[in-house]
Amino acid sequence: MPIVSSRVSRIDEIEKFYKEVDAKPQETTIADFVKQTAKKFDITEQNARTYVYKIRKRLGAKG
Repeated sequence: MPIVSSRVSRIDEIEKFYKEVDAKPQETTIADFVKQTAKKFDITEQNARTYVYKIRKRLGAKG
């Protein structure tokens, strides 16, 4: 994975990853996805949770 230099490109990378995982919603909960995101992008779970929240809001998810 290329090193991501800005928050905008990181959130876009995470959004792409979210869309890949979101195709299988019965297999992955949001909490599991946050953990996967933190591990894959080498960020804290709190930061991952923030990114996931922003992405879900961007995509129009409720809650």
